[in-house]
Amino acid sequence: MNTTDMQMAMFLQQRLQILDLGSKGKIDPSYVYAWEKSIYPFLDDTDGSVVQHPHELFKECFLVSDVYIKEIWDTLIKIQEKGDVFTFWDLENYLQNQGYDQYNDRSKLIAICTYFRLKRNFTDTFWKNLIMPQRSPSESGAILDTYDPVNGSDYNYLI
Repeated sequence: MNTTDMQMAMFLQQRLQILDLGSKGKIDPSYVYAWEKSIYPFLDDTDGSVVQHPHELFKECFLVSDVYIKEIWDTLIKIQEKGDVFTFWDLENYLQNQGYDQYNDRSKLIAICTYFRLKRNFTDTFWKNLIMPQRSPSESGAILDTYDPVNGSDYNYLI
């Protein structure tokens, strides 16, 4: 087994431990969600003054990288600061016009936005505008769905 395979095996083991602890209510649901969806949980990064969180040791293993999620974060911050009403389709178009071709995966973008909402970032009005009916794809409504790793939710898939 080479080093990359070993690191991925350790990542998968850590992922299962996080999901198990999350199902017992011992970890913040937003953190569990990020691991479940393989989104790098950059809002949970430490500043170096304390022991790193588990995800920081496996940065390269997440399907949605820290760079990708940070770019979405920065974009959403700019939108909120402007106070514009931005829908999900507006967000997709904006990202594509900025040359971010990797954002063509709607399900990833929805998962990223869901992680941000679970972290209680941005206002409820911001999220409701983002998923405005008839101005956003219907699947974007999942951003406001309840996520409960303890009692179950629509997202509870191990792999």
